[in-house]
Amino acid sequence: MAAAKVLVLILPSKYFYDNTRIVSMVNNDGLIPAWSGSYQTTADIFTFLNFLNFQTMVEWSFALGVLLTTLVSLLIFQNGALDMIQELFWLCCIVLLNIYVFNIGKDSIQFIFFYISFIVSKSHLSIYIKSLLIFIVFYIESIYFRSYFILVAVFFVAIVLLTFRTQNTGRRMKTTSYYAYILLIVYSFLIVSSILFPEQYEDVANVRAGVNDGREGAADAATLISNLIPGNSLFIALVNYPINAFRMLLPLELLLKGVTYIPFVIFQVFATIFLIQYSKSILNHTITSNTSILLYAIYLAFLLTSFFFEPDFGSWVRHEMASFPVFQYLFFSRYCRHIFTRKGIIVQ
Repeated sequence: MAAAKVLVLILPSKYFYDNTRIVSMVNNDGLIPAWSGSYQTTADIFTFLNFLNFQTMVEWSFALGVLLTTLVSLLIFQNGALDMIQELFWLCCIVLLNIYVFNIGKDSIQFIFFYISFIVSKSHLSIYIKSLLIFIVFYIESIYFRSYFILVAVFFVAIVLLTFRTQNTGRRMKTTSYYAYILLIVYSFLIVSSILFPEQYEDVANVRAGVNDGREGAADAATLISNLIPGNSLFIALVNYPINAFRMLLPLELLLKGVTYIPFVIFQVFATIFLIQYSKSILNHTITSNTSILLYAIYLAFLLTSFFFEPDFGSWVRHEMASFPVFQYLFFSRYCRHIFTRKGIIVQ
C-alpha cells in the first residue's frame, strides 16, 4: 500500500482527472468546473464524510488507502493459504487498488457496492432473496452513479438462471459451449433492444465510439479500445462485441505500446486464466454452493457490461479493480490454486 501511494504522488495527472475534479467540488474552490449528475452525487457523499476537513487528493488517497486496504485484507483469510502465483496476484491487486480505486472518486464508491453484493452473497438468506437484493444493489448504483450498471443487474439474473439450469441438469458442459450461450444472451439483448428500445440501444452500442471520438492521437490516449470495424449498424455491433471482449481479456496489443505496459498484460492474462479455471470448476459441478455461483454471476455480468463501454485499457483496469470484493472470492479460492506447474497450465 505504501509503495502504491508513493506512485500516486509521482504518476502524471492524466491518471487522476476525475479525482482532482471531485476534490475541487468537495472544496467548492472553483479551480475545476463542477459537473452534475453522478459527479455531484459523489462530491456530496465525500463532503458529508469529510470530518477531518481534507483539502487535497493526497490526504484522501492515504486515508482511504489505510481504511480500505485493511478492509480487503480481511478477505484474504477466508479462502485459506494461497499458492505463489495467487500471492503475487494478490499483491498486484493491492498496488492497483491503492493507485486507481482507494481514492476520492466514483471508483471507491463502486468498490463499496461490490463489497455489499459480496456480503449479501455470503449471507444465509435464501437464494431468491439474495438474488433480488443483489439486483437492487446494482439497480441503485445505476440510478445514482453509473447508469450502465442496470445491464450488470440484468445480465446477473440471466447468468444465474443459465448457470443453475446447467447445474440442475446434472450434465457437465464445456466452457466454450457455456460462453457461447453467454454470447447468445448478449446478442439477444442487442437485437431485442434495437427493436423495442432503439434510443437506449444506440446509447449502448455506440457509447465507446462516442467517448473515443476525437481522442485518437492524443497524448493521454495511447491505450484506446477503439472498435476495429467502424460503423453503427447492428451487425457491426454484433461483430465488434466478441472482438473487444477478447482484446480486453487478453490485451496482448499493449505489448506493442511499450515495456511499461507489460505488467498490466501479465496481470490481465492471469485474471483471465483464473476466470476460465473457475468456470470449469462450476461447469463440471466441482463448485455447487449458491454463494460461489452468485459471485461468479456478478463478476461475469460486470465483464459482459464492460465489454460494451470501456473506452481504453486504463479505465478497464481501474473499473475491474473496483470489482475486487467479488473476484477475490473466485481467484483466491482453492479452485484456482496450483494451476501453474512446470509443465504449463493444468487443463481440467
